[in-house]
Amino acid sequence: MFSQNGGSCYLNGTTGFACACRSGFAGTCCEITLAQSNPCLANSCENGGTCQVIGTGPNAAFRCVCINGFLGARCEQRICDPNPCLYGGVCLPYGNSFQCQCPPQYTGRCCELLRVTTAAPNPCVSQPCLNGGTCTATSPTSKISFNSISI
Repeated sequence: MFSQNGGSCYLNGTTGFACACRSGFAGTCCEITLAQSNPCLANSCENGGTCQVIGTGPNAAFRCVCINGFLGARCEQRICDPNPCLYGGVCLPYGNSFQCQCPPQYTGRCCELLRVTTAAPNPCVSQPCLNGGTCTATSPTSKISFNSISI
């Protein structure tokens, strides 16, 4: 009766002997390390992720399938933490990625681009009317119309 991995074996009248294995071990003599046959036992996924075993035996590995809004080997990172959106943009988780809701003056994946807005030129800014005439812009790109006053 030889127990492995710290298990305790004892005589059993029906089968000869039995072993009580420590947590994480199994088998007739506690020879199986459960973490090797099922790596999900030793590697838990965080934030509601689901652990999947890949392969079998001593070469078995695991991977975590994360719920929306999380990523990382163990789903430990929130997609929007830290906030990747600049200039006060709001990060919105979108599947395994994100979208930024940018303030009106910014655009781009992370609100990194300043929108260039130019107001239409006012042709009356230079005050082209002389001798008390009044300049009235009929449209931003139109010619200037002159109103004259009589003296």
